[in-house]
Amino acid sequence: MKEGRTIIIRSKKLRKIRNILRQIINCAYKEEWRRLGKEWDMIWFWQDGSARTPTIQEKAQGRYYFEKRRELERAMKKSICRCAICSYSNRNMIFNSSLGGWVCFKCKKKEVCFSKIIFTEEFYHFYNFKQ
Repeated sequence: MKEGRTIIIRSKKLRKIRNILRQIINCAYKEEWRRLGKEWDMIWFWQDGSARTPTIQEKAQGRYYFEKRRELERAMKKSICRCAICSYSNRNMIFNSSLGGWVCFKCKKKEVCFSKIIFTEEFYHFYNFKQ
């Protein structure tokens, strides 16, 4: 997707609908996250909380749950439902190709200010970086 693709909703009713839909997706994400975590815990821990040694098959299944959880988190970070930096879900978003995800306008503004401050000639000279 092109850098700077912006989604702005000005209507209060549409913003409310957008926010509710994002909340529903966030709730589904959290529920699946917890479910996968419980499945993983059942493999590595007894019900009393003490550690157990799983079999080879259980370890493979544990890796599967771990990978599914990581995949779920990556998908959520790249979705428009949540800012990739601050995790707010009730703001207008702009696509950031360097992150590969959506960020809110406040974080985008901070990022632009940060890059203007940090990457100056004094910065490069002070740290002996070659431009």
